[in-house]
Amino acid sequence: MLKSIKKSYIGVSAGPAVMQKNINLIDKYTPEMNDETKLNDLTGMSLTNIEILPHYTRYLSKFDRIEEIAAEYEIENDCKIPRIDDGQGVFLGEAAYELI
Repeated sequence: MLKSIKKSYIGVSAGPAVMQKNINLIDKYTPEMNDETKLNDLTGMSLTNIEILPHYTRYLSKFDRIEEIAAEYEIENDCKIPRIDDGQGVFLGEAAYELI
């Protein structure tokens, strides 16, 4: 018999970023965040195959070239990065099955 198991993961701010396949895009904006931790591996948890750019509107005035960097990243990595504003999110639903 198969039993359906539904799992949901919710992340806020940096939470979804670590659920992605990597944090390479975030590193392009704030490589100094890694000065103390000295991460050599920017691999994420790979719970989703999309990458997001959180706090987009708020960061427009904080980072130079925010849109240009995101667009370059999309071209280099053949992907589309959703720009997410504060209060917005992306819901990804997934169903898994367990043999019981």
